[in-house]
Amino acid sequence: MDKVTLSLPKGLSPVALFGPADINLRALERAFPTLDITLRGQELHVRGDRTDLTAFEKLIEQLVLLVERGQEVTVEGL
Repeated sequence: MDKVTLSLPKGLSPVALFGPADINLRALERAFPTLDITLRGQELHVRGDRTDLTAFEKLIEQLVLLVERGQEVTVEGL
C-alpha cells in the first residue's frame, strides 16, 4: 500500500474544492473506495493502491485548476 500527501495551493479554500461539510470529498471517497483519504487543513493524506492513487492525484489536479479559474466544483460535476 502506497501513501501520498497532496498540498493544496496557498490561498485555495478547501471549501471551494471539497464543498460545504466536505460533500465533494465524500463523493470522491465513494468514487475511490479503495483509498483512505484524510483532509488536514491544506493537505490531503491518501493511502492505497498506486494505480488508484495516480488517478486520484490527476483528478485533484484538474479540480484545483477549475477552482483557480473560478469555476464551482459540485458533486454532479465529479
